[in-house]
Amino acid sequence: MTARRRFFSKILALAAGALGVAACGKEAETTASSKSSTEPDRKLLDAFVDTVIPKDQDPGAVEAGVTDELLTMFEKKQEMKQMTIYMLTAIDVTAYKKFSTSFKKLELDQREKVLQLILHSRDKKDHPARKTIHQLRGRIVRFFYLSPTAREMLAYTAPYPMGYPDYNSPPPE
Repeated sequence: MTARRRFFSKILALAAGALGVAACGKEAETTASSKSSTEPDRKLLDAFVDTVIPKDQDPGAVEAGVTDELLTMFEKKQEMKQMTIYMLTAIDVTAYKKFSTSFKKLELDQREKVLQLILHSRDKKDHPARKTIHQLRGRIVRFFYLSPTAREMLAYTAPYPMGYPDYNSPPPE
């Protein structure tokens, strides 16, 4: 009876777009089953964002509010949100396989190794996660450098409200 129950739970997990977490240990199975599959795990998303642009002597992407920007974007782009949930699950499963703990609990260098494992994987099941990592990485960089935190850090000042003061003849409209 327990073998049949495990079989059906694995089929259900695959049908829902999740990876088979059972091979990653009891803690990973408990974590994956307790999380809602309709919203990304905020701490896991923060860890991913922090891995792309970490905090050092200057604020990182998390401190600049990039995670909030991504969550706002996910409200409009449901497909991207589902791809991100799948990617975060794949990242967490890989972290459990490699380091026996969640991605969000790893140090920066370990998180980078997990992402490298997925990015260099030739396994077809990792293709959607690789694609999403590339897409989100570009958005994270864009959101970060458009944030007031990054502009302040770079000492960027926007042009005057009416344009540059020495520009005498504006282009025709």
